[in-house]
Amino acid sequence: MAWICSTWQIERRYRPQTLVTDVRAVNPRLRLQLEINDAMAPDANVLVRRVVVHNLAANEREVRLFWHLDLDIVEQPFATTALYHPDTRTILIYKGHVWFLLGGYSEGEPLGLAQFTTGFRGSYRDAEDGWLNGQAVATGNVDAVGGINCQVPGRGSHTIYYWLLVAPGMEEAIAAHRQVAFRRPERLLDDAAVTMQGWLTAHAVDYQRLPAKLARLYEVSLLVIRSAIGHEGAIIASPDSTIERPSRDTYQYAWPRDGALVAHALDVAGHTEESHRFFRFCAEALSGSVPWLWQKYNPDGSRGSTWHAMFNPQLRAPQMQTQEDETALVIWALAEHAHYCPDGCVERLYTNWARNVADWLATYRRRDGLPRPSFNLWEESYGIWTFTTAAVVAGLNGAAAMAHAYGPEEEESRFRQAAQAIQEATASKLYDEKARRFITGLRIDEQGEHPVSDVDASLFGLWALGGFAPNDPRIVGTMQAIERELWVPTPIGGVARYPNDRYYQRDPALPGNPWIITTLWLAEWYLALGQLPRALELLNWVADRALPSGILPEQVDPHTGEPVSVSPLTWSHSAYALTIHQYLRVGRAAQQA
Repeated sequence: MAWICSTWQIERRYRPQTLVTDVRAVNPRLRLQLEINDAMAPDANVLVRRVVVHNLAANEREVRLFWHLDLDIVEQPFATTALYHPDTRTILIYKGHVWFLLGGYSEGEPLGLAQFTTGFRGSYRDAEDGWLNGQAVATGNVDAVGGINCQVPGRGSHTIYYWLLVAPGMEEAIAAHRQVAFRRPERLLDDAAVTMQGWLTAHAVDYQRLPAKLARLYEVSLLVIRSAIGHEGAIIASPDSTIERPSRDTYQYAWPRDGALVAHALDVAGHTEESHRFFRFCAEALSGSVPWLWQKYNPDGSRGSTWHAMFNPQLRAPQMQTQEDETALVIWALAEHAHYCPDGCVERLYTNWARNVADWLATYRRRDGLPRPSFNLWEESYGIWTFTTAAVVAGLNGAAAMAHAYGPEEEESRFRQAAQAIQEATASKLYDEKARRFITGLRIDEQGEHPVSDVDASLFGLWALGGFAPNDPRIVGTMQAIERELWVPTPIGGVARYPNDRYYQRDPALPGNPWIITTLWLAEWYLALGQLPRALELLNWVADRALPSGILPEQVDPHTGEPVSVSPLTWSHSAYALTIHQYLRVGRAAQQA
């Protein structure tokens, strides 16, 4: 008996051009090898798993496989019921209107589980002697185990299938189970692969200038992005739940900031239908009580958890619970979306809600032209931030472009003037002549405003969002400072966010952990300058940080390169996909020249 964990030698990959898993697990002690393929059915809420059991011994053996289910339905482990359904030989686990069903069979055998048990959490222990005691029902804080037996010839193999589905009731779950059996799980796996390949190749990319590993990572990145988009358009930051225990929360929310940047990458890649759904999601999520978007949302559009306070203890006063860059980036991305989608696709979105949001961006300013205080890009500090000013300028210029296309004319002028005023204030108040670079922003406390002089990787937004030219001496000085001061001085390398970044900090002597997105921002700048070799070095750095499956994390350990925080991070994959397109575009231009 051996649960699939550290005692197995495991290789995790995806089948080419799909997110169908291709896992190899070998246990030398048991003399077994498992080939595992998982995928979500393309048109149903069903996770299908195929396991090919290879017997590495010479003699025929009986092999028993168990699947342990420990589900926190609606994010809570309590008041849950697990029960065995004898007619279908399946296990049902439910709470309210959420019903999970575990089914399966051994190839050549009748449909259904060969063994089962339910119980209070810890029933997986029952499997460790190879037999399940068959407890038919449990309620409360429960789990369950289903088992399938198979005879595997010496030096031979045998295939089994499991599936886990979710439905709003028992009858619907049983009906869906019978549909899986009727359609055959192997066909569902094939359908999933074909659907993904068709979506991916609908907008072909010429990979001739790309090393093979970069091309493969681009394909995985687009598929990871696609998998993060809900039916209603929410773009989830990460499906990873491994951080839930230490933090008591996850990244399974839709941040407007992340979503805007992901949607833009989708547009550039040609997948405008998915990005359009995101903008509709934002329109629906916008609260009637405030003209801005909140920090993050649940996939259903309700407001997500937040650490943005409504009261500032340092100022001893209320503060606006807004992160203005999140709202501004959505307006900017919507204006960019208009260049990629069919004529008129943005007009209704603009007239129904984006113009009102842009009006707030234009008026939420101080007398000196800078935006009023809000939380920064990293969601940590309250003040006036240079990246935020760049995002607001981009959002207002985007709104002006949409007003020019859809009217009225006076709105275009007003948005342009507001953007110009903020741009001028940014250049005069957030640029350090002595250091010859922009500062991170202005921190506000009871004693007034204080320049935040430490360099921050987010300053790339000054040029990336169109406010300044990438070769402007002020930008050159800023980007050089980012590379000089934030490049992690270890063999791993990469760009940290800012000095003394304590989020998942691994080494206090370093500026911080290297992040995927910040390193790609540096690559984007080199591409904007036409410096392809350095950009390619940075793209290869990112590819080397990916897991064998092609999954990109948020950040990596500065000494080992191992993933830190969540994996995958949708934002990391979108930044990579966007940078690849820029690399190919710059490469084509250089070749033509």
